[in-house]
Amino acid sequence: MAQNNVSERKRKLRKQNKNLPNPNENVPKKVSKDQIKKERMKEREAAVVPEQPKKRKIAINLAMLKCLLLLVTAVGVAGIVYFDPTQQMRHVLRGVGIMGVPIAVFVTVEAYYRTSSRPKYFLRLLICGVLAQFPMNYLCSYDNARNAQMNIDYFNGLDEAGQMEYLLKWREFPMLNYIFTVMFALLFIWLLDLLYQKFMSPSTKMAWRGLLGACMVLLFTIGFLAGFFLQSLKIVESPILTLMLVFAVILLKSKPDLQALVCGIIGLTFGMLMGPDDGRIFFGAGACLPPFLFRFYRGKLGYDKEKRPGTKISFYMYYLVILAVLCLLAIIRYGKTYGNV
Repeated sequence: MAQNNVSERKRKLRKQNKNLPNPNENVPKKVSKDQIKKERMKEREAAVVPEQPKKRKIAINLAMLKCLLLLVTAVGVAGIVYFDPTQQMRHVLRGVGIMGVPIAVFVTVEAYYRTSSRPKYFLRLLICGVLAQFPMNYLCSYDNARNAQMNIDYFNGLDEAGQMEYLLKWREFPMLNYIFTVMFALLFIWLLDLLYQKFMSPSTKMAWRGLLGACMVLLFTIGFLAGFFLQSLKIVESPILTLMLVFAVILLKSKPDLQALVCGIIGLTFGMLMGPDDGRIFFGAGACLPPFLFRFYRGKLGYDKEKRPGTKISFYMYYLVILAVLCLLAIIRYGKTYGNV
C-alpha cells in the first residue's frame, strides 16, 4: 500500500511539473559577435539609403481615349477646311485625323461590352450623327468651293455631270460624318460578337464551329465589299479600315500584344495604299500608331458613372461643339471669298 501511495504521488508531481512554465524559455539566447555586426550594418544601410518609390506604370483609361479621339478628329477636319489640297500641311493634319479611326473602333468595342443597353447606345449615336450632319455639310460645301476655284476655267467648261464628278473626285469630306463610321463599326461588332461567342462556347460541336467560322469569313467578305462601295463614293470615313480593325480587335482581345501589332500593320498597309498620293506616309503613320497605345489600356472607365452620369453624353456634345466652332471659323475666313456656298 505504501508503494502504491508513493507511485501515485510521483505521478501527481509529474503532471504538476508539466503544467509549470519552463524556466529556460525566458533566458535570452546568446548571440554571436558576427550576428551583431551584421544587424548593425543593416541598420546603417537602412538609415543611409532611402526607400526608392515604386515606378508607376503607364495607364490609359477609356475617357482619355475619347478625349484623344475628339482632338484628332478636330485636327483632321481643320486640315481639310483651312488648307488647300496642294499644301503639305493639309496631308500632315489629315494624317493626324486618320488616327481617330483605330481609336474609334477600340472605344466602340469597349463601349459595346460595357454598356447596359446596346439599343440605347445605338440610339445615342444616331441622334448625335443626325445633329452633326448639318455642320458637316456646311464644312463640306467650303471644301467643294475651294476645289472648284482652284481650277476655275476647267471647272466652268464642264457640264453639270462633269462638275459633280470633279467635286466628288477631289472632295475629302465624306458625305456622312464620323459618327456614322462608328455606327458602321458597331453593326459589324454586334454581328461578329454573336458568331464569335457561339464559336468559342465549349458546348459547340466541331461541325457547328466549322459552319460558324465560314459565316465569319462570309461576314468579312460582305463587309469588305460594302466598305469598298462606301469608300469609292466617299459616303463614310475609311469603312474598309474600320471593318478590318473591328475583326482584329475582337478576335485578338485576349492577346493585347498581338492585337496592337496586327492593328498597326493593318493601319500602315491601309494608309500607304489608300492615302492621297502626296500624303501616304502621313496616312500610314497616323493609322498605325494608335493601336500601340491600346497596350497601356487597363480596362478602367476613367470616371464614376454613378456620381457623374452625364459624362457619357458630354462627349457627344463636345463633338457637336467642335464642328460648330469649325463652321464659325470657316464663315469668318471664307465667307467673303466664296459667298453663299
